[in-house]
Amino acid sequence: QILRARKKQRLAKAAVTETLDKPATVELRARVKGGKKSAGATGAWQVLSQALDAKRSTKSLTPGVRTKIKLRFSKKARKRLRAALARAGARKIVVTATATDRFGKTSTAKTRFRLIG
Repeated sequence: QILRARKKQRLAKAAVTETLDKPATVELRARVKGGKKSAGATGAWQVLSQALDAKRSTKSLTPGVRTKIKLRFSKKARKRLRAALARAGARKIVVTATATDRFGKTSTAKTRFRLIG
């Protein structure tokens, strides 16, 4: 599988592009990286990792087709992330995609981007 993202993205339009060579179900997870080791940075990391709803961040994809998957955050998570971005500027985001085929084999791919306002 190939997972890509633009280098800089806005919170409202954050998305990744996924391409698979076999049909599979893809589950996305994300985490915030960087920032100072403060209560605000820890809270932002927890909000982001919990904000990607499993139902809305899991897709069944066909092979050989480049698919754009929007990262869906809850209202509460967006509010907290905006506050963290306003305090600390851009944040590094690491998105991990786990693809599981019909036989139960899994593969993992990662991509990184900067989250800006």
